[in-house]
Amino acid sequence: MTSRSARALACAALFVAVLVLLAACGSSGSSSASSSASPSAAPGTPLEVSKTMSDAIIKGEFDAGSITLVKAAAVQSKESPDYYFVAMKFTGPEGEQVGVWATQYLDAGGMVWAVNDVAQNYTEWPPSGSSSAKLTMETQGAQEAADAVQ
Repeated sequence: MTSRSARALACAALFVAVLVLLAACGSSGSSSASSSASPSAAPGTPLEVSKTMSDAIIKGEFDAGSITLVKAAAVQSKESPDYYFVAMKFTGPEGEQVGVWATQYLDAGGMVWAVNDVAQNYTEWPPSGSSSAKLTMETQGAQEAADAVQ
């Protein structure tokens, strides 16, 4: 084997190795993005909601400063496992309320949809029927999240 053909073979092997590493990074990146946004609890189990997430939801309120968070919980839907329902009990102009929102990421890095009437009446987030999953309070996980903050 000449040094030129050995070099060409080494370059080809390096090229294949880079492709394999890039493919591995791509799939690893996808699963790590999901795992960083997806707590390890089983779907249906109430989860804590970070201040970042609750602040992101409240940031969408119509009257800035009109609601005060009391308690928050999230539940990953078993029926639509790409979505989390975030319920927040808060005090507002009409007293204590429970709003339910949906999101795909609990780290406040994605879109938020207003699921129940309270969420739709207090925040500017689009209705959950506009999500690709057409989420409602009847979707598994929504009521469980609301119950977790009662």
